[in-house]
Formats: sequence, structure tokens, C-alpha cells
Amino acid sequence: MHWSVVTGLQPVIIETVMSGDELRTDLTAVEQQIVTLGSENVVCVLTTTSCFAPRASDSVEQVAVICARYNVPHIINNAYGLQSSRCMHIIQEAAR
Repeated sequence: MHWSVVTGLQPVIIETVMSGDELRTDLTAVEQQIVTLGSENVVCVLTTTSCFAPRASDSVEQVAVICARYNVPHIINNAYGLQSSRCMHIIQEAAR
């Protein structure tokens, strides 16, 4: 049985936006979805630090600010960035 049937949860995918030659996080759409769904109905926002070109890493710090504003948990997938001091710094800043 699929997990969404058991849990009643439904993932909401936010499409990226083109910025120069990169695909970036659509911060406006993230915030609009939280408002539309109601923050009490959002289990978490999931971002990632590792992507393949032309997609850039998610805007982790800015998403963290949005999540804090609406009291929504923010989970960061940093599986491939663990050894990157830059990625670790971004996550530390997002946690503030």
C-alpha cells in the first residue's frame, strides 16, 4: 500500500523558476502554498543542498525564514553536501 494512502499526506511540489542560467527555488510560491493550505496543514517543507545543473541548490536560508514565519518545520536534505563547508555554513545560518 502506498504511504500516502496510509498517512493521508499528499506531497506538494513547488516548481523551480529560471534565473539567468539556473533553476532556483520559487520562494513566492513556497510562501503562497503555505498560506493557501494553512500552516497547520503543512507537515514540513523539504529543501536540498545538492542538485545537478542547471538546477541550483535550494534557497535554504530564505526558506528557513518563511518556515519560521509560519511555524512550519523545515527539513534540509544535505546528503551530498556533508563534506562541503559552504553547504554546512548555509545550514548553520538557516538554523538561526
